[in-house]
Amino acid sequence: MGTTTVYDGSRIWVGERYPRHRTFVLGLSYYGVWDGDKETDEVYVGKYVADEIEDRLYSKLDRSVGLCRRDFWQQIAFTNMVIGSVGIQSDSKTSDDRVRAGMPRLRDLLVKYEPERVWLLGKQLERYAGHVCGDLGIPFVTIAHPTGLNNRRRPVTPNEIKASWDHLQSLHRGGIATPGGHQLDAADLRVSTTAHWEAEQTPSANPDSGTQRFPSTSSRSQDGNERKWKALGFGHKTSDPTTWRYWSEQAGKGPWRIASPFDIAVYRQVGRQLFLDDLLILEGATQWDATWQALAHFYSQVVPRLAAPPLSDRSPASGSNQ
Repeated sequence: MGTTTVYDGSRIWVGERYPRHRTFVLGLSYYGVWDGDKETDEVYVGKYVADEIEDRLYSKLDRSVGLCRRDFWQQIAFTNMVIGSVGIQSDSKTSDDRVRAGMPRLRDLLVKYEPERVWLLGKQLERYAGHVCGDLGIPFVTIAHPTGLNNRRRPVTPNEIKASWDHLQSLHRGGIATPGGHQLDAADLRVSTTAHWEAEQTPSANPDSGTQRFPSTSSRSQDGNERKWKALGFGHKTSDPTTWRYWSEQAGKGPWRIASPFDIAVYRQVGRQLFLDDLLILEGATQWDATWQALAHFYSQVVPRLAAPPLSDRSPASGSNQ
């Protein structure tokens, strides 16, 4: 047996093709006792890529996204948030203090490797790693730990991992590219959020402030956002299905459903968290912030991927635009 050394957190895994792809994948922690440099991500992942060892998490990631291990791992950078092993056994718990302690190192790594996007493997990461990403203006996507349970308390499926990965690849630092080439500000879409976003709130975020005026409504609600929702022609569960609707699953107590026109996408909102097909999409600074962001997500991420309606078999009327 070799000599055990102090964990070198600077020796992360960086794939050969990372400079072209710039996707940074962040795990939570690892367990076990390791000898020498085998404990570093650089060496451990390298052995996995070379088929010298097997790893349940790693294999579930590359198989789920539909790539062989070499193709997947050579295009990403990877490390864990927590510095050093969390214990000997696989059931060793990772404390929030250990996760928080990894923030300065993560910041240094993201500054050094300049990723376009970050994939957070585990919801425990979002509060801390998400804060670092937000401060640096790097979009990120969080998924329940791939070898753990989703929000329905069921094992995370390969389809969930693939959907999360595909969504991640659509994100770019400084903006999100749309089919028309326009860059939507990532801060406006808030792919995910932390206290960083709360610090950016300005007086104009007050639902009743600002120079722009909505048409008056018959609503007597004291909630300014509720009045905005109605003024825009949006409704509730039994309203016209051609417009946006929201309703509570439990008589006004939440969780909430937010349905796009024609129910093309039906989001589920739990507090400030927004889900689509059981995948955590984003977390808003407030509940209403998450609700409004559902609309932004739909028009920027869902609509561009929809097939266009079929052409009408009727000839255009005289004078119509061709």
